[in-house]
Amino acid sequence: MQLREDSGQVRRAGVVLLVLDILLRNIGWLAPSQSMLTPPIVKRVRSILEDPAAQHLPLSEIAQRAGYQRDHLNRLLKQAVGSSLGHLRDQIRMKKARHLLSQSLRVQEVAERVGFSDQNYFARWFRQQTGLRPTQWRVQGMATTES
Repeated sequence: MQLREDSGQVRRAGVVLLVLDILLRNIGWLAPSQSMLTPPIVKRVRSILEDPAAQHLPLSEIAQRAGYQRDHLNRLLKQAVGSSLGHLRDQIRMKKARHLLSQSLRVQEVAERVGFSDQNYFARWFRQQTGLRPTQWRVQGMATTES
């Protein structure tokens, strides 16, 4: 059977690929950076969030740097990747925090490097995300990598 654009099969195949891409990202089988169909706005927001100069900026300022109002940007991101701007920032911060903690840096230094000026607030945030205090995660993380 020959695919013809006017038959709608190409359009349906595109929709199937889009749904599959979103599904695989949401269940963790495909990392966000591996997405086949990452929209340009998501790439732009991630690059802003990964910039060390932007780590202390409020979300409204980050949205403004991306060229959108915060609420509108949140709607676009929810449609594209199923996450809000704050959630994307938390994911990037957590990835960086775990990496820094695995390097045996002091918790205060890790907190500052991921954008928290208060070590106690960072520790509460980290525990809320992982269920463990940063020092507990470090010990448990090291124990699982050694065995």
